[in-house]
Amino acid sequence: MSAQSLKVVVRWGKRVFNVGLDTSADLLQFKTQLFSVTNVPPDRQFLLGTGSCAGLLADDVDLSSLAIHANQEFLLIGSDHVVNLSTESADTEMSAEVQVGLENLGNTCYLNSCVQMLKSVPELVEFLKNYSSADEYDPDHKLVAQISKVISSLVAGRKSVYPAQLVSQLRENHPQFAEKGEHGAFMQQDAEEAFTQLVTSLNKRLTTTNVSQEASKEDEVADVPMEGPDAPLATDKLMERLFGIGTRQTMRLAGTDDTPVASESAETLWKLTCHIGNSTSQLLQGLQESAVETIERKDPETNEDRVYERKTELVRLPEYVTVQFMRFFWDQQNQKKQKILRSVRYPATFDAAPLCTPELQETIKDYRRAATKARDIMDGLAEGTAEPPEMPRQDGIIVNNLSGMYELHAVITHKGRRADGGHYLGWARDAQGQWQRYDDDKVTPITEKDALELHGGGDWHTAYMALYKAKTTV
Repeated sequence: MSAQSLKVVVRWGKRVFNVGLDTSADLLQFKTQLFSVTNVPPDRQFLLGTGSCAGLLADDVDLSSLAIHANQEFLLIGSDHVVNLSTESADTEMSAEVQVGLENLGNTCYLNSCVQMLKSVPELVEFLKNYSSADEYDPDHKLVAQISKVISSLVAGRKSVYPAQLVSQLRENHPQFAEKGEHGAFMQQDAEEAFTQLVTSLNKRLTTTNVSQEASKEDEVADVPMEGPDAPLATDKLMERLFGIGTRQTMRLAGTDDTPVASESAETLWKLTCHIGNSTSQLLQGLQESAVETIERKDPETNEDRVYERKTELVRLPEYVTVQFMRFFWDQQNQKKQKILRSVRYPATFDAAPLCTPELQETIKDYRRAATKARDIMDGLAEGTAEPPEMPRQDGIIVNNLSGMYELHAVITHKGRRADGGHYLGWARDAQGQWQRYDDDKVTPITEKDALELHGGGDWHTAYMALYKAKTTV
């Protein structure tokens, strides 16, 4: 389009400005013009376009090259409050953390809830403090760098955070999150899909300093512990150590328990899935239902179609276990995504032992017996001497949670009946263990009881993802 002066609409919070935009000038001049009416300094302004020029406008953008039209809308993000942070105050310990939220940049609540869940993991927060990389052009590095900046700002706790660059980088790396509706606005996205992409990038970029000597190659990843449930892991990837769930999958002909195993494999999962059927009412029930699948494939000897049962059992329990409640499904008849509203309750304390292999279940029983004996002796309920069993750790991170017990640590909820709409919230324990509700930029203290009432059954906030943290005591 030719360079010209146009009247455009700029939205800043609840305020709306009709201002002139000279497309032959640079963006700094326009920001200076906005400063005169908003008091937001140009260096703290983020401008997001809509419609044909959607996205974050870079400072060096050629405005004349954009398809800007009269009454074009822009979203201005930035604060007119000057905040001076000393180095000392910026490095305040997490114990002094003030809870702040994330601004919603237009259907970005799905991402905000994921970031708050990640921020509730202190090991990750601490690791990100020192994150750096020479590979500045790597897309995963760029995304992790933005995650690090946003979480650092949240921990600093001075004011709500504008995650414009994080949103922009996520959309650049994964274009599905840049999908727009018929009116040009960015659409609501799936929080679980966003969480998986964030964790995947973090896993690629974050590595610990000490790697098990048994690893034969630099990039080797162990799907299961190398020698028993307490052996060091071969992977140096932080996220796999914190979140990687080791599994064993066995497949045999359906209908019989004594049929020889047709195949066996190992896999590391990022999450457990809770199936929601017509009778599912409890988390453990849904997880057990998801652990057994029936599949049809040809018998390698007879070439006949046979029905097999594939069972997934856990061989490694990490420090954190993520659960996805399978609330969304594709309705083939109506050709759209639907939501299951059914109530599925989840506990404050979760026992993962029933999901484990028989071998790991026995190890968990031994650990619990030893822990109970040591506690009884300490409390004067039994005679003798006994030390509490030691939880296997590697670089400070639990190798395998031999207690088998977990406590609820964070939840992501979805409110509304439409699977492609609605609103996401984060609910998580802060650094002091206090539960908080994160509704974008609005943060409210809540109780654990409140966090347990998100089990569904109606239009209220319904648990879509849950994060459990290992308990070392039983």
